[in-house]
Amino acid sequence: MATHYATFVAITIPRPFKPKATKKSDPLTVAIEKLFAANAQLLASRNDKVWSTTLQFSSVGEALRIVGEFARRLVALNQNVPFHIGVSTGEIAHEQPNLTDLPYQRAQWLADVAPQNCILISSITNAIAEDLELFPYWAICLGELHNVQMGRTETVWALRHFELPEPEPFRDDLTARHNIPLSDTLVIGRSDEIEQIQVQLQRDRWVTLLGPSGVGKSVLAHRVARELCIELDEEEGTPLMRDGVRFVDLAGATTRDEVVGRMFAAIGMQVEHLGAISDAMIRKYFGNRRHLILFDGCERAVPDVSQIIKSLLSTSGVYVLATSTTPLEPSNDHSFRIQPLGIPPTSKSLSLEDLETYEATALMLDRMRLIHHGYHPNPDEIKLIVEICRSLAGHPLAISLAAKRTRSESLQEVLALVQGKKQDAHLEREGRHDSLSASVRWTIDSLPPATCSVLEWASVFEDIWMPDDLAELIGEEVKTIRAPIEFLEDLGLIVESNLLEERAGYRLESHIRTAIRDSLEREKDWRDIREQHFMYFYAKFAALMPLTGANQAENLAKLDAMRADFESALRFLIEVRKSPRDFLEVSRQCWSYWYRRNRLRSGISLADECLAICGPEDKEELVSMDILASIFLTKAGDTEQAISRLKRAYETVKDMNDLVLRARVLVNLSSAYWANANPELSLECGQEALALGREANHVPMIHSALSNVAGAALNLGLHELYVDCLQEYEQIGASTSDHRTKWGIDIGWAEILCETGKYDEALERIELSLAHAERSGDPTIVGRSYLWRSQIMLELGRFEESAENLGRCLYRLSSGDQAPFKVNEIRIARIEGRLRNAIGDANLNFYKLIGSG
Repeated sequence: MATHYATFVAITIPRPFKPKATKKSDPLTVAIEKLFAANAQLLASRNDKVWSTTLQFSSVGEALRIVGEFARRLVALNQNVPFHIGVSTGEIAHEQPNLTDLPYQRAQWLADVAPQNCILISSITNAIAEDLELFPYWAICLGELHNVQMGRTETVWALRHFELPEPEPFRDDLTARHNIPLSDTLVIGRSDEIEQIQVQLQRDRWVTLLGPSGVGKSVLAHRVARELCIELDEEEGTPLMRDGVRFVDLAGATTRDEVVGRMFAAIGMQVEHLGAISDAMIRKYFGNRRHLILFDGCERAVPDVSQIIKSLLSTSGVYVLATSTTPLEPSNDHSFRIQPLGIPPTSKSLSLEDLETYEATALMLDRMRLIHHGYHPNPDEIKLIVEICRSLAGHPLAISLAAKRTRSESLQEVLALVQGKKQDAHLEREGRHDSLSASVRWTIDSLPPATCSVLEWASVFEDIWMPDDLAELIGEEVKTIRAPIEFLEDLGLIVESNLLEERAGYRLESHIRTAIRDSLEREKDWRDIREQHFMYFYAKFAALMPLTGANQAENLAKLDAMRADFESALRFLIEVRKSPRDFLEVSRQCWSYWYRRNRLRSGISLADECLAICGPEDKEELVSMDILASIFLTKAGDTEQAISRLKRAYETVKDMNDLVLRARVLVNLSSAYWANANPELSLECGQEALALGREANHVPMIHSALSNVAGAALNLGLHELYVDCLQEYEQIGASTSDHRTKWGIDIGWAEILCETGKYDEALERIELSLAHAERSGDPTIVGRSYLWRSQIMLELGRFEESAENLGRCLYRLSSGDQAPFKVNEIRIARIEGRLRNAIGDANLNFYKLIGSG
């Protein structure tokens, strides 16, 4: 009998839905109709209480592309439309599949056990993944799930909605998709430059717009990119950039990981393991895609951006447009220097019509008309406008700032300010319009002293700032800086933003902030400003630590708001060559935050920057930095690199008398071996660390080592050793009042009791752990106790109670940090799948709802 491979997709939306009964414009209807219009065979639709369907595809690549597009559209609806999708491939014996075929049943089972808004995939090999030209990280191995219906174990992979392959554009869409931000800034003139850039881009596939801050690089790049959105391929009649035009904002980016992360975020992918994304992987992903990637603001990460661009250009269809104040390559072969706007000659008297034919004066008129509606200058004002533009040498940002000043000052007053600064010897010496500082310095210096001070202090913030933050930083009362803030807002130098806590916050436009910082860089005051900025955010960050207890979710949100400023403050310590010990002491405040928020590469890159300033005498600091980096590398999945660093650290400490430091290295090496699926070496390192901890009589280190030894022992089936570890752990913890420690002991006993089938005794331990968790005030460990209680009750056949406790678990985990939820996601999926088979969807959801209430 002939056999062939087929791919089955089962989709469940747990709510009634009838596509034909809804309006044609309903987006869910559109998504479902596009799904049915795909190259697939509709096999079944199930009961009326949930909307579900099963489709058969001949190609796994086509199946995943279609189902990925469908899932993305549901997520994009933002209408709380949940979905569960299962995908399975395998051999079938008939052209018309039998509904008892294993691949068909497996797909439906995977849809039943899939977490909400998740795709579970079975039987996907590395070869198939390579054929799909996706990352190795696009699918996450969930290990083995037990299929109760078929009495077998399945190896299952998950494709979460934020990692789905990006859908192709609609066939009737003649405009390439893009994410270029909206702007009310019009491009005045520049038609020749636009044409030259387009020609060079078509020829070389890479153009970098070079020029000082404020000369108009970003505005021009956006204009060129928008025009490419509507350009069609002459042969195919489809968008030339069929996979989209993507804007990548690199403001503040200083590391390769930040550049890579922002690039993939721009195309709709959130990649956690940034450090593992090699140039080869970038080439693989973009191999057959046709994109225009616009990198805006490359100057702070020139070597990394240049290397990434070269990887993109090694493909056949990616074009790159970049902006930078400094060249991205020594040869400048791909550079296009943006010049200031054209200005009228000094000998010519101009009419209003003439004024609009020169780019600089046309820009001044345009910006003034935004302020003064219908403005028509008289002959005297025309002369003043011409003289202002000449004095500013056609610099667009300086002209725009001069126009904004006409809100409160006359053209004569603005000209006097400009010409007064024109005589400044410092500006003449530095090259007034070639340097970054000169482009806005004349405006800053002409402000009242209090206003100038407020602007300079505000430029130290990385993003949004609040008036009370700024006042405390300066050492003034909020009411004292209100008037300067309002004046700066009128000038357009700062803009209001209401993103923080529904209070009025402010921010500087990135190009203005960059120009101000560059103008201050040589000044002694700038270092003082940064020092104050560092001290302020260090104190705020430290006040929110440690991240435990009932307020941890609230504290994490506050830390999110100040993360960019605190990381900038840490880099200040490195830039001013503070001692590695100072940096280590300060950076410890945010280790747990980085770890909890998966900002792993920030910790690694800052640790590496600190390593660069360590000397041979800084042995303890060198080892501590390697330990920090290894912890983050292990969580990021790069266990080989973590092990390599820890081996290097151990070579440094093995002959030292510091027993605790040696034990720290070994404990982390044990954890890295465990994550690398090597429990034997994990056990060996853990036992050595335990011996050192006992010798030093260091209780925290003994705790850590016991935890590692116990985990490895349980995995290797060494139950007696596991029990010995628990007993010692319990003996040490008997004198402590820390409820979290007591909770861990009870969970440990419950785990071994479950392993040996003693579920009733395990449940008693879980009740004790729950009491300690409640007293700790930490909702995440309360949720984990409820998860254990749900699992044990499931084993005891108490299904309704299991579902109710699962609801309590999900409620508690969702109210705290999200890391524990992700760690336990596999267990949650297993329990949900078994409960769904035991009591059905409706009962499962009902009892989960009772628990969450």
